[in-house]
Amino acid sequence: MHSIGIIRLSSLGDIILTEPVTRALKNNFPQTRITYFAKEMYRPVLDLFSAVDDIITFDIPGQDEKLGDLKHKIRELPYDFDLVLDLHKNIRSRVILKNLKSPEKMTYKKNRLARQLAVWFRRKEGGKHTVEKYLALLDELMLICTDPIPRLLVPDESKQEAIEYINSIGFGNEKFVVLAVGASHPPKHYPINQFAEVAETINSQYGFKILVVEQEHFGYLNLFDKLKSRGILEFGIGLDLKKLAGILKNARLVISNDSGIMHLAAALGRPTAGLFGPTHPVLGFSPLGRDAIAITTNEECSPCSLHGRRPCFRDRQYCFLNMTPEFVISKVKKYLD
Repeated sequence: MHSIGIIRLSSLGDIILTEPVTRALKNNFPQTRITYFAKEMYRPVLDLFSAVDDIITFDIPGQDEKLGDLKHKIRELPYDFDLVLDLHKNIRSRVILKNLKSPEKMTYKKNRLARQLAVWFRRKEGGKHTVEKYLALLDELMLICTDPIPRLLVPDESKQEAIEYINSIGFGNEKFVVLAVGASHPPKHYPINQFAEVAETINSQYGFKILVVEQEHFGYLNLFDKLKSRGILEFGIGLDLKKLAGILKNARLVISNDSGIMHLAAALGRPTAGLFGPTHPVLGFSPLGRDAIAITTNEECSPCSLHGRRPCFRDRQYCFLNMTPEFVISKVKKYLD
């Protein structure tokens, strides 16, 4: 093969979970050019993929670009593909797939019904990981994947920017823990007051400083102000994705909501703990890696939605009620000792 196209338009975590597919294709076809199609905002994370040669991005309809413009841009590409894999399977990815010139086109089996059944019947076991579903396409092609763990490479420039940032906030050579307190859907948020207790315990018992990262500042972050005033905690708000990757690479541990940053940290090989409340690892999005774990208290009502979009029928934070700071610390203790 000379050229392979891969379509996954969003979101951050989902794109990261496609990385083993790109690497397996490159290992099987070393001379093949791999082109990735995604939203423009995710270009920085694709720059961390070792096997991707070209990145073609779009302003997706609903923002700036209409479906007609999407078709036109695809048809103007100066080359054809030997194979195209649609790893998104939505209306827009199908438009792209249909308009790409390729003799072989494949779409992954999302199997949304199985996940929906897990929600309806509150199942806690079974279910395939999303990476397994992506890699199933390679099985159909009779290709070998020897490493199903997402792995990202931070460029030297971003490593240097990260070191400069770490020094600028006064952490210097001190060990630190990252708390990723945001998520795309509010019901996924572990309560900030409990995050603050986790930070306090980590500092008092283990001496690590804390970096709280989030894309934008929101009101409840003021619950960390007491720790910040004592010089043991800093905020990293709206950090560039590549710089953030370099920072995470230097962290002793990353504790994150079920979010893209959770997958980013795990793919960088850092000890990563994902906190699952209304969502659940059974839905196929647990962090992958030797030192990556999914923390859940397996509440009776969990999972209560596919992506945390719908608040719990009792209370938005009910699924985190028994996930006390002490419980979280007990799960990550081996990474702190």
